[in-house]
Amino acid sequence: MSSSRTNARPRHSIGFGIEKLAYASTAHPRIFWALIGLITILAFLILPSIRFDSNIIRMYQGSGSQYDTFADVRNKFGMFETDLFIFVDAADLSDPAAFEAERALAEELALTDNVAAVLSPFSLRLPNPDGGTVAALPLDLTTKEQISAAFDDLLATLPLASNLISEDHTQMKMVVMPRVTDDASSDKALDAVQETVNFMADPSINITIGGQLVWMRNLLALAGQDQLMLNVSGLVIAVVLALVIFRHPVLALVVSISPAIIAVWTMAATLYLFGAVTFFTMVLATLMMMFGFAESVYFVSMWQRAKRRGLTGLEAVRDTIREVCPATVLSMLTTTAAFVSLIPAPGKGIKEFAYGGAVGTVLGLFALLTILPLLLMAADRFLPASMFRPEASESKLEKWYANLVRRFARPVALFAVVITVLMLAPYAHIKANFSILDLVPKQLLNIQPTIDGTDSTGVGGIAPVYMAVRLDDDGSSVSLADLERIKTVSTIMQDAVGAGRVLSLAEFADFGSPEQTDGILEAIGPDLANRFITRDGKEAMLTAFADPNATGEQLKARLVDLSQRVAAEGIEASLPTGFRVLTTYESEHLIDQMEFSLFTAIFLAIGMIGLAFSEWRIIALATIPNLFPLLAAVSYLYFSGTGQTMTSVMVLTIAFGVAVNDTIHFLAAYRHHRENRPRLAAISAAVRQVGKSMIVTTSILCTGVLATLFSVMPQVQTFGAIFIGAMVFALIGDLVFLPAIIAASKRD
Repeated sequence: MSSSRTNARPRHSIGFGIEKLAYASTAHPRIFWALIGLITILAFLILPSIRFDSNIIRMYQGSGSQYDTFADVRNKFGMFETDLFIFVDAADLSDPAAFEAERALAEELALTDNVAAVLSPFSLRLPNPDGGTVAALPLDLTTKEQISAAFDDLLATLPLASNLISEDHTQMKMVVMPRVTDDASSDKALDAVQETVNFMADPSINITIGGQLVWMRNLLALAGQDQLMLNVSGLVIAVVLALVIFRHPVLALVVSISPAIIAVWTMAATLYLFGAVTFFTMVLATLMMMFGFAESVYFVSMWQRAKRRGLTGLEAVRDTIREVCPATVLSMLTTTAAFVSLIPAPGKGIKEFAYGGAVGTVLGLFALLTILPLLLMAADRFLPASMFRPEASESKLEKWYANLVRRFARPVALFAVVITVLMLAPYAHIKANFSILDLVPKQLLNIQPTIDGTDSTGVGGIAPVYMAVRLDDDGSSVSLADLERIKTVSTIMQDAVGAGRVLSLAEFADFGSPEQTDGILEAIGPDLANRFITRDGKEAMLTAFADPNATGEQLKARLVDLSQRVAAEGIEASLPTGFRVLTTYESEHLIDQMEFSLFTAIFLAIGMIGLAFSEWRIIALATIPNLFPLLAAVSYLYFSGTGQTMTSVMVLTIAFGVAVNDTIHFLAAYRHHRENRPRLAAISAAVRQVGKSMIVTTSILCTGVLATLFSVMPQVQTFGAIFIGAMVFALIGDLVFLPAIIAASKRD
């Protein structure tokens, strides 16, 4: 091989000319500082209004047929997922003072703003001898004996009562049904109910608010704390590492300021676009900060090399722009492509994540191309010349690495190809996995009734399953045939989930008289009655409170059996649905779609790299190093039995972005040195130029997310563990496999 090689083709920008923005910032610093300041001020203006949307169903809106069934039943009847559960505890609920406090609370809750109805022992009706109904707990109960007898009679007569009063008369449950008018109405109802509960506090009873709205709000609050912890601790750790690596506080600040600003801009853009932060979009600020750190390290490292070559001031900054910014542009464009590829995925949550990520990446690119050059121009005067002495060890490192690549290139390249191909098997067989309990911190699991509003044996469980049954009646009344039909389905559902864990008109009004049933529905009011029967009287809803610990496969099997048994009875009913059912089916659907979109984005990004370098052989060279970390992470998920989750797909998206960034910077450096050096010398020179930055970037990112391993959020812990592993594999792919593949190839 000749000692030198001149590339006959002129070099062109792999950044498609977008890097000219960086040159413009150095030519007009005041204009760009003003623009950066304006954007930052606008960001800080909206940040105080940050709101976490506790409606997790928002993520699944428009996701498919399961959501359509869920929305249809919810619109017709309402659902317990949006209900609040008031738990009244006392030494003895039949004590007259406690009893009057309970009744006053029930009445006041019914009058609370944004509350449609309240289901409580005080709203129940019992049959009387003349064929009508009377209040189960009449106003004339004044003594402990009368109250206790009324409780016992209610429990013996009405199956529903066992869900609302404990047998030992120490706990009462009240179901508060919000008046749902918009996405925020449930949260408004929770605030109003909390105010009512505080106002009605009484020394004779202890009142607790539970239900899914409560634990979702608590969950989001903990998630918000985690995000703040992740961002702050990651930023602090990154600054400390940057200080150790770059050996001066000014350079450590330069590396850290841009990622911090990018995180602020991304969070503000999320709020401007969607009005609130959700489970998906809340990670975008952290993602963009990580990408910002990766590119900042490359920029500052290259600037140091320019200074060591004797360039000063503006010359060093512009030389760095020429060497780094085109690769930065291409890196951020491929990351944008990864987010854009998710836009066709079903579900409002995924689309918001995709749009927010694409906008955040564009903002991040603007920040990197403007803030970094301006900061280095300003920081140059504060740095001593002694920092930029040439490192004597560079030539030794280059020679050592060239010898290493020369000796082991082919076996390493062969190993990289073989192991990557083998890991396609776990990827092909891994299954999507989702459990609602995976979202719940242990703190909430251990607090009853905050997590599910009950002991999971009655009203308020986090896994209600609904079925809507078609009635033969003309809608004017509930006939005996209608009641029998509802009772049959109720019996089948109780066989599936357990006795006493089904709520329906059969349990609410099991009197055998259509007149009594109609009288009860009229007495409890249309909003409460609508929880059991549609307003036109043509459909009835049954609710079963299933085991929240059941796996997705177990739940699916039970639902299939339930549907088949109901159909065998000749009863027309909807498919079983509910929050737990929706999240089980649609989460797996969304995970599959996100995974497909991610790998589509990978090949799209590799194609963009080939287009940018105008050498399509680059596609083959870049494929293995970028597939390797993703397939390695998927293989771990497969063999550990974890399966593919939403969190893991997000982690793979991040790892892909960073891995592609490292690949692009390495190929850009190799392309530059290949113009006048042999292949092996160009490889070792490229490693010398960007290898340190790869290691520093990986160290900062991995150390920065170590805090996630101590998070209270299970999915955040999973995020951190998979991310660190994927980043290590990405470093191996770009620093070991990619050079070996280039060295082993006949043409490059």
